[in-house]
Amino acid sequence: MLLCHEQRDYTIFHLYENQNPNPPAVAAVECLECLKNRGKLVSADLQTDGAWEFWIVINEEAYAYYLFKYDDAVIEC
Repeated sequence: MLLCHEQRDYTIFHLYENQNPNPPAVAAVECLECLKNRGKLVSADLQTDGAWEFWIVINEEAYAYYLFKYDDAVIEC
């Protein structure tokens, strides 16, 4: 999940491991495109819990976005 609480922006990435030869690479490309579409990416830092913290400037305001594993949000049918 990519989350920015201040912007009320919640994005869930669902990767089908058996359809992608390299799910982490696909996730990285998709996430970067998603971040670029929101504004100017000014920093990216790996957190101690394994999440990524991104700072994006949108209309001269900086916002923190967090990318973290959130398997509970995906329900397979």
